[in-house]
Amino acid sequence: EDPSAIRAVAFHPRGEVFAVGSNSQILKICSMPRQRYQDSHLELLGTGVLDVCVKLPKVHKGSIYSTAWNDDGSMLATCSNDKLIKLFDYSSTTMNVTGPSLELTHHNAPVRDVAFLTNYGSACVLANAGADCIVYTNDCEVDAMLHKLSGHSEQVLSLYAWGSGMLVSTSQDKSVRTWDLRTSRCVSVLGFSDASDQSPSVAASVCVDTRGRYMAVGRTDNMISIYDFNAGKIIKTYQAHNNEVRSVRFNPVCPSVLLSGSYDGTAYVTDIEALFLSGLHLLNIPYHKDKVIQCRWHPSGRFFATTSADQTCVLWTAYT
Repeated sequence: EDPSAIRAVAFHPRGEVFAVGSNSQILKICSMPRQRYQDSHLELLGTGVLDVCVKLPKVHKGSIYSTAWNDDGSMLATCSNDKLIKLFDYSSTTMNVTGPSLELTHHNAPVRDVAFLTNYGSACVLANAGADCIVYTNDCEVDAMLHKLSGHSEQVLSLYAWGSGMLVSTSQDKSVRTWDLRTSRCVSVLGFSDASDQSPSVAASVCVDTRGRYMAVGRTDNMISIYDFNAGKIIKTYQAHNNEVRSVRFNPVCPSVLLSGSYDGTAYVTDIEALFLSGLHLLNIPYHKDKVIQCRWHPSGRFFATTSADQTCVLWTAYT
């Protein structure tokens, strides 16, 4: 729990700890509770107060919007509406962070999202974007800006990196842009029509599965769209929520399983390939008393976390 809304959560790549950031400007590193087994499909993981390994107050002068670990888990990034990005060094041996070792100050407006690139040279290349409409990448090992990508006309809401230098961004300008960082080019632009009146709909969240085949887009008109890169088109749009879908993530082990979180206070777990055939969802999780802001899978694919405006971060075990 936290005194304010909890916005951000990110699991360490080894799964031993997770980072939590909130509107109270506090960054916490919590250890995973001891796993409990029971014959059910879903349960709360652990009870009571989680073991907080690190608690850093006033990390930012504003809300912590997003957190991200790099691939080897040695670095943690945070961003905020104070226009700053901060980088912390993490030791798995001591389960402690030091720093910030670096502050990135190139944004002139709130920074909405950060995402480390995978399989792209240095292990510390960070994509970052926000209300100044520009997508940047920075090599945090040498403090060097690598890319400055223009194209969005309103604030960038979310980022997702995958493959070798592929990045996708969503914006208040109602577009989803896919970037190939090897050529510094935007290779595609998608838009979505509002489900109710066919006006353009804002894409609030985005992710790509581990195979690089499907892209999921959570929208402000309560819908989720699935884009097939092989087919080059949207192959499914469905409604699981009754309010804006502000977070989507594919399972890292079962790439067709999608976790979504919404301002309606619920999270859904959906097998999208089964959805194509039957239209059925797997799990509806109406637990939170206020908006769900983020949801993230544990790297094992067996657990996930949800954060909420109700000032809680909840861990779940999903059994299949």
